[in-house]
Amino acid sequence: MTSVAEWYEKNLMLHRFWSVDDSQVHTEYSSLRSIVVSNFEETIKMPINEPAVGKRKSQIQEYVDYYSGAGV
Repeated sequence: MTSVAEWYEKNLMLHRFWSVDDSQVHTEYSSLRSIVVSNFEETIKMPINEPAVGKRKSQIQEYVDYYSGAGV
């Protein structure tokens, strides 16, 4: 996820707007990590999310499994 955010920063001239990890966003059963990148004016924001290990599959992991990979 970090390398993807760096690609957006380098190639699309976006910057890191906000980020959280699984210690901040979690339930008893699932959690996620997220980096949000934005344009200079902060009118466009793109979240980049990935699942973190939990007792059950997160919605993000279900998406990745269903579509056999990441998506935009």
